[in-house]
Amino acid sequence: MRALTVWQPWASLIAHGLKLCELRTWAPPAGLERLLVHAGKRSMQPGDVSGWTFAALERKTGRPDLPYGAIVAACEVEDAFRVTRAPGRAGGVCRVESVFTGEPGWLATDPWGQWEPGTVAWRLTAVEPLAVPVKCGGRQGLWTPDGETLEAVRGQVDWP
Repeated sequence: MRALTVWQPWASLIAHGLKLCELRTWAPPAGLERLLVHAGKRSMQPGDVSGWTFAALERKTGRPDLPYGAIVAACEVEDAFRVTRAPGRAGGVCRVESVFTGEPGWLATDPWGQWEPGTVAWRLTAVEPLAVPVKCGGRQGLWTPDGETLEAVRGQVDWP
């Protein structure tokens, strides 16, 4: 099982089903089906994140605090899409092409991220937030948590 470190509040937005795609400059490897979402130890700077982002999280979770330096969710990587045409000013949808099949299509955007041509949107589904975040260090890129961390996560998700 692989993990991806994501800064807060984005990690919690994913964990609670508000952020449906993680945007990267690179595509996930073919065959990556399951992914752990790790909340990095750093947060976005106060001026970099709008107040309504935190308000949306607080409405969804009922609490304003965010975990740091911990795995907060498990999910599946359904597909990855390279943005070929950005959404308009109002957002909504953008033109994409599947990284794995080359199929063109449209993808609904969310308000969190830079939906620009060339960006790769990892479509995350079957998201399971962890009731108790599992503390651990993270890394850049995809990484594999140690055995103890994986056992703690497996005890909280419905995966084999």
